[in-house]
Amino acid sequence: MRMHNYALNQKGKLVSAKSPSFLDDYICPVCKHSVELQLSQLKRNCFKYSDFCICNEKDLEQKFALLLLEQTLQEHIKEHSSLIFERNCAKCNEAAEAKFTKTLFNSYEIVQVTQNAIHINLKYMINNTVELIIADSNQLDILGETLLGHPTKFIVLSMSDFIVDPKHWKFIIENLKPFYCSSCKGS
Repeated sequence: MRMHNYALNQKGKLVSAKSPSFLDDYICPVCKHSVELQLSQLKRNCFKYSDFCICNEKDLEQKFALLLLEQTLQEHIKEHSSLIFERNCAKCNEAAEAKFTKTLFNSYEIVQVTQNAIHINLKYMINNTVELIIADSNQLDILGETLLGHPTKFIVLSMSDFIVDPKHWKFIIENLKPFYCSSCKGS
């Protein structure tokens, strides 16, 4: 019988079979500081997705990626008040500094978790939503073809790259709404 590295304990928490708790290092996509997460302390409702099998190692890797993503959106990102990016103005096309604040995303909702991807609705402004799809690298081309023609509604990122690479936050921001420099904003 095959032994698995992780299991659910009697309280429904995910723990390492080798130790009473499982510690994982995570790098914040904004500040790049290392954060230690104790996955055994995360809430049981993180495991509500029926698409995942607790005995499948690949599913567990995706489950951990999902947990880290939720931890990022809920806890760590709120510590950053603002970020400055350079963007092209939608009117004059000149490069200018754009400020990203933590209030840009009003809320988010994980709408679907499949074997190959996580679908997340990012809500911003008043009634605007963009769907972020985080997928296995080998699924990106397939998803890209499927979603062709919807460049502003869908953003497709690699699951493995998303968590550790801050450039993807810039990519999300640039796809959300038109940006106008200070000169064009007043005209």
